[in-house]
Amino acid sequence: MMCDKLLLNELISKLTAYAKELFGDKLRHVILYGSYARGDYDEESDIDVMIMADLSPEELSRYRWELSCFCADLNVENGVFITTKLQSSETFERWKTVLPFYKNVLKDGIIYA
Repeated sequence: MMCDKLLLNELISKLTAYAKELFGDKLRHVILYGSYARGDYDEESDIDVMIMADLSPEELSRYRWELSCFCADLNVENGVFITTKLQSSETFERWKTVLPFYKNVLKDGIIYA
């Protein structure tokens, strides 16, 4: 199912609120990237979201499951597929001008938080 702009904004708002609750002042950004950010999505597209936080690799791995469960609930409730990438701010800053994936997030991404 394709997601219209109203539903997309509602889902990103819920995800952003959850990320703020989960990470507190360690949250740096919630960024929509990929086809929904570029506007070239179709019926098969997922909703790609990067969540950046000031966390160590160990902390990131602890939070991934909670984030996945939250998104799974949103997916089932709304008939969509949200894919999250939880990333440390430090790693992103280090590689943002080198790795093509990070360059694309910078180029196409829409920052929500």
